[in-house]
Amino acid sequence: MSVGIVYGDQYRQLCCSSPKFGDRYALVMDLINAYKLIPELSRVPPLQWNSPGPMYEVVTAFHSTEYVDALKKLQMLHCEEKELTADDELLMDSFSLNYDCPGFPSVFDYSLAAVQGSLAAANALICRHCEVVINWGGGWHHAKRSEASGFCYLNDVVLAIHRLVSSTPPEISPNRQTRVLYIDLDLHHGDGVEEAFWYSPRVVTFSVHHASPGFFPGTGTWNMVDNDKLPIFLNGAGRGRFSAFNLPLEEGINDLDWSNAIGPILDSLNIVIQPSYVVVQCGADCLATDPHRIFRLTNFYPNLNLDSDCDSECSLSGYLYAIKKILSWKVPILILGGGGYNFPDAARLWTRVTALTIEEVKGKKYVAFKIS
Repeated sequence: MSVGIVYGDQYRQLCCSSPKFGDRYALVMDLINAYKLIPELSRVPPLQWNSPGPMYEVVTAFHSTEYVDALKKLQMLHCEEKELTADDELLMDSFSLNYDCPGFPSVFDYSLAAVQGSLAAANALICRHCEVVINWGGGWHHAKRSEASGFCYLNDVVLAIHRLVSSTPPEISPNRQTRVLYIDLDLHHGDGVEEAFWYSPRVVTFSVHHASPGFFPGTGTWNMVDNDKLPIFLNGAGRGRFSAFNLPLEEGINDLDWSNAIGPILDSLNIVIQPSYVVVQCGADCLATDPHRIFRLTNFYPNLNLDSDCDSECSLSGYLYAIKKILSWKVPILILGGGGYNFPDAARLWTRVTALTIEEVKGKKYVAFKIS
């Protein structure tokens, strides 16, 4: 059994070129290397294109051509250090390429790199080169078809899921369609991915997050049944009705309560959906040390074997509880990054997730416990 990870020198350089996230990707990869985990991982090189044509074909499977062109133009203007004209500003405003998604000299290449990484990861799962693939440079779940949002420019998550759901794994019979379960553990609602597959019966999305008035992105809240005024977390429309699940949680939740809230839902989704693939967005902004200071999750992994649900004696990280449970399903899994604004602690969490994945897939005991 093999665990893959997306990395490369140019990929590292591009992932570290965002003014917002700086060297976060380098921190996690260097920490993974420092704990000697690289020899346990199979390198998955990012997807490459020889000409713009194939790139456009892939990216416009979700994003509009006009949006992609605007993003490329934004990079060009910043590379040439040109002042944006009034028309340029209107164009960028129409695609929300401003405020929390500003331009910078490598904005298009940076955004495209995440797509290249996540598509390569998806291909490695489809071809069964790896059982699990990790891309800590991906997970940009807010981007819409023609709109940048929440520091996300191109939605690598949607494009990777599209690649997976369009495939036919070797063990799937001709009478059974490929189904993908998307699990979003970020502090913020995975609105871009949910919206992209709102009408799809073959992609089920589940987002656990914080939601309150004025909190970004303002979606993923409870729906109310018209007559009974009972809260429900089922969404979707058309053939995709009831295929989008949301679990908004209150401020201050800790590892134990978070784990107990999502554990039964994850088990039920796996049993009912029987996914061909699982995609997990593991944004690190639920950590207690994140600047948001909203959830109180940790990266703690005790030196014990947990085969049952958490109890009051267990301080297992909610993140690691969820990842451990998902890995136990023994289906091909893509693990992605996302939010996380305390860079050293995000790197520690993701290194521990990497170690836990190696431990669970390859049977290397106590690897995750050693990460501090």
